Amino acid sequence: MNEEQKKRKHGTIQRAFAALGVFTILITTILVLIFELTFVFMAVYAAALASIVGPAFTESADGFLEILAAIMELVVEGVAMIFEIIASLFSGF
Repeated sequence: MNEEQKKRKHGTIQRAFAALGVFTILITTILVLIFELTFVFMAVYAAALASIVGPAFTESADGFLEILAAIMELVVEGVAMIFEIIASLFSGF
């Protein structure tokens, strides 16, 4: 477990916010496609992106490319965390 923590660049809270942001973007996209309420869900998109971009921006404010790399890394970690949660739910059966 200690080696796993050393490999991870982001903390648990940052990964949780990234997972929440990715999940929110996915759900909001589905709702936009179903109900076509784009004006209502633009605020939800902004909040979801802020939950991903905020930690990435504060963590790697050295350059523009590092910020983009950190954002993409948090998005991928968020998707991975969602799959980990789903796998842990089904592992009990």
